[in-house]
Formats: sequence, structure tokens, C-alpha cells
Amino acid sequence: MTLSIIIVAAGLIGTLVDGLIACFIQKVQFKNELQRIREEHRTEFQAEQTALHFISHANYTDRSFETLKNIYEVLEAMSYEKYLLELWQQKHSVKTRVNGGDY
Repeated sequence: MTLSIIIVAAGLIGTLVDGLIACFIQKVQFKNELQRIREEHRTEFQAEQTALHFISHANYTDRSFETLKNIYEVLEAMSYEKYLLELWQQKHSVKTRVNGGDY
């Protein structure tokens, strides 16, 4: 009788530990996937965060769509300029490596 209780208790403890490990792994995977998606769509995410900041700010009174659209366009232009700069830097670094020069 006591042997069967020990076996059942060990099985329950093992199941509980496995469940906790699976829950932790799933939480980490979700966090990484969310971060990857945010990085993939960073312009839209930044625009959304900025719009939410301005809409929810207590001192901000101009909540028109045109103002938010202008803010989004500025962020999009800034992101595009940053992207072009990164491309230029990558091209420049590849060119100097091919020629054997220093960075």
C-alpha cells in the first residue's frame, strides 16, 4: 500500500516539475518571438507607441488624426534614413575588407 502511494506521489511530482519546465520554456519562447516581431515591424511599432503616448498624455490636447499622421510620417522618415545609413555602412565595411584596408 505504501509503495503504491510513493509511486503515485513520485509520478505527480514528476508531472508537476515537467509542467513548470514546459511553462517556463514557453514563456521564454513567447518573449523572444514577440521581440523578433517588434524588431521586424519596428517602424509601425514605434509609431503606435508614440501615438499612444501622445493620446494618453494629460497635457496633450490636440488629438486629431492629422497631427498623429504627421508624427508617424516623421518617424517613418527617420527610420528610413537610419536604414540607408546602415546600408551605406555595410557597403563601406565590405569595400574596405575587400581592399584589405582598415575600418
